[in-house]
Amino acid sequence: MKKRILAAIMVAVLAMGALAACGSGGGTDEAKDSGQETEKSGGADDYEAAASRADWIVAEDLKTLDKDQGYKVGFTDNFDGNTLHQQQERYFQDLCNSMKDVGIVSDFTLVVANNDVATQVQQIETFIMEGCDLIIVDPCSSSGLDGAIEEAKAAGATVVVFNDGPVSSPDCYQLNVDCV
Repeated sequence: MKKRILAAIMVAVLAMGALAACGSGGGTDEAKDSGQETEKSGGADDYEAAASRADWIVAEDLKTLDKDQGYKVGFTDNFDGNTLHQQQERYFQDLCNSMKDVGIVSDFTLVVANNDVATQVQQIETFIMEGCDLIIVDPCSSSGLDGAIEEAKAAGATVVVFNDGPVSSPDCYQLNVDCV
């Protein structure tokens, strides 16, 4: 149940990024994270501090998940050559860093497949081998990822496909955004 809530929050944030980028005039910002670890104090203010990484992260949303769960999250983006994908990636990194600050996420990985289905399959398989609990996919193909998605589900990972889906696999959750 907790993995589903984590998946829902992360995908909702990525969808916000997609919607924001649809109306965006261009330009990208640097990610707010400097890569430095933040100190955990163990108090209720941890959520507020974690949420302060970006103005769109709400501490109340983070509080719906228990601290110190240590989820591993992988995100494979099909492409990052435009503002929409760059914004999605920045939102993902900001949210994961915030969740890492309070222990909800222990580790996260962001990779780009450059519109290559074989590369994206390999990335998903790598996430499986690394023990990711949640795998988020912005797919290169509607059917070429089915085997990798099935493998991920069999390994116990929750797979969420969003943005450039749908995919034909029944073994994942899907959220599609239409920016028209």
